[in-house]
Amino acid sequence: MCDLSKTAPLGYYTSPQGRAANDYECPVSYVSQLPNRYNNLCWAATISTIIEYVTGEEKDVIDIAKRQHGNDFDHPVGVSNIGKVLLMDYDLEYSYINKLLTDVIVLRNIKTDYPVYASFRYDENPNVAHAGTIYGVNVISGFMMVMDPSFGAATMTTKDGTTYSYICERNGKVLNLYRGVCYSYNW
Repeated sequence: MCDLSKTAPLGYYTSPQGRAANDYECPVSYVSQLPNRYNNLCWAATISTIIEYVTGEEKDVIDIAKRQHGNDFDHPVGVSNIGKVLLMDYDLEYSYINKLLTDVIVLRNIKTDYPVYASFRYDENPNVAHAGTIYGVNVISGFMMVMDPSFGAATMTTKDGTTYSYICERNGKVLNLYRGVCYSYNW
């Protein structure tokens, strides 16, 4: 048997710099959904996180919610409408496509410096949704980083290569990545 390590480099780098190209990140800020006062503002906090990262402007979570619902603002907004909110209200060209969000789509957005609006479903009750910002990805290792507006940063992992999940620190429940709103689906 031929020992290739004596004739050709194996391509493994022991330094962190040699491995860093697998991790991509948009270092977003944490914006709280104010979970002790309101139940349904995760979508508004996620929009605020994306706006602040992409434009540098801070937008108040309650102002975002009031813009959609008026003074009775503690209500959800469906993921299919988030792209319209980002485009029409904040001039960000994000769009929604009714399909599962893949790590390749997330990677392409993160590499072009656009965090992803993500919709999650609870493992125990798939009819209940939650929103968060995907701000990092490593498709080789099978993880994504999410900013959950109810408690802060979390790491999603995949066991099967398609379903990404994490445990919410606020309530201990499993959330599964479902749909998303991205800057681009085309590459």
